[in-house]
Amino acid sequence: MSSTTFRQKVQSGLLWSLVQNWGLRFGGLIVFMFLARVLTPSELGLFAAATTVVALCALFVESGLSEAVVQQPEVNHRQLNSIFAINLGLAMLAVLGLWLFSPMIAAVMKLPELTWVLRISSLGMLISAACFGQNAMYRRKFEYRALAMASLIATLVSGALALAMASAGHGTWSLVAQSLSASALTALILWRHPQWNFSFAFDFPGTLRMVSYGFQRLLTALMDFANTRFIELFFAATLGASALGLYIIGTRIYQALMQTLCTSILDIAHNAFSRLAHDRVALQKAYYAAINVSAAIAVPIFCVTSAVTPELTLVVFGPKWTSAASIMAPMLLLGAVQVLQFYNGIAYNAMGRPDIGLIFITAKTIITLGCLYAAKDQTLNTIVVVFVLSQLSITPISFIVARRIIGISLRTLALNLWPFIFSSTCAVIFVQAARPSVALWTESALAQLVLLTSAGFAIYFVLVGLLARQQAIAVITAFKNRRASV
Repeated sequence: MSSTTFRQKVQSGLLWSLVQNWGLRFGGLIVFMFLARVLTPSELGLFAAATTVVALCALFVESGLSEAVVQQPEVNHRQLNSIFAINLGLAMLAVLGLWLFSPMIAAVMKLPELTWVLRISSLGMLISAACFGQNAMYRRKFEYRALAMASLIATLVSGALALAMASAGHGTWSLVAQSLSASALTALILWRHPQWNFSFAFDFPGTLRMVSYGFQRLLTALMDFANTRFIELFFAATLGASALGLYIIGTRIYQALMQTLCTSILDIAHNAFSRLAHDRVALQKAYYAAINVSAAIAVPIFCVTSAVTPELTLVVFGPKWTSAASIMAPMLLLGAVQVLQFYNGIAYNAMGRPDIGLIFITAKTIITLGCLYAAKDQTLNTIVVVFVLSQLSITPISFIVARRIIGISLRTLALNLWPFIFSSTCAVIFVQAARPSVALWTESALAQLVLLTSAGFAIYFVLVGLLARQQAIAVITAFKNRRASV
């Protein structure tokens, strides 16, 4: 593949990955916005507890194999058949295990209603396993357009089903139906135009390298789960389903932005970085370019959104969820840092060094679990702040290691990033200072949200224009080139 063709595939993949993630997350957010006005905190928390347990099991089922298929230079048909068989077998074991042990899990979490919600929700792992090979090959071939369309259709149909069921009073089961129907529709659409067809020709020895890579990624994913999602189980078991429901609302915007602004870009970055891993100079240039785009676009979005959380929570989720704003604000500020830090882990993995990420996530997990234990008797808001600080504990070390492994210059990185970070910080300060005046001018929460958000971004753009005009032009030019090449 020529460098021009590869660049065009990366650019096209980025565009459609953004469409997929933006459409999926914003479409899902709109549906969730209406569901939040119908469902109670305990109903929402019960489903969140089930999905957290299922997500933990899904990590063992996936075992990093999908990423391993993408990461390998060459994958033949027999190897893909073998990986598919492994994934399907693990999914069957996981579903069987959850059906057997759901009553025990429900008793430990003190949520008796959880048993059947957990059992039915676990079937989604079998559906995901059915389209494992298709999803991996679509990603490997940069066919993100098909993935985007499948996700958008599934989101719309499953969302409509969930709204209808919630309006009819089915509570938690409306969310279960939404999850399963979305997975089923995605699988059906991808199998209409398969990128790979299963056969009983296997090469299990040929998959050892992928399995080994996937196992290291699994360990990292497990640590990441303990580091980021254990808090959900912690809230369910200690403060109850209602507290978990409040936390889910408080993190919903954060998760939507992480998906739309991070996941799509990071997925393409892993693909691109993997192809450039043999060329250190090219990898460094790609790293600088990627993190520069995130600093210019994603960081201010996270920061300004964090500044308007009181108005945003009221407008999006309704008056019964206003206390979630104090959870949402620190989580969004965390996202502003994570959107930059994540590139370090992507680069390590692309270079075939997932062990580095595993060491980092292990250290952060130990710190996070220790902090949560120390704060177990505190209020919900205090625990969230402690959680955010624990997540940021190893950020400086991550960039120091990136300098050694990738060869980046921290000085160059700081010179590239500081104008965007400084401008975003000033925007947050301005919004906070302007809030009392805007409240006197209008009592409408929607009007306050629009005015404060507009003012925050206006301050950001003015400062960036003064401090980093050339860098901003470079970012805009990069996006124009992407559109021209697709």
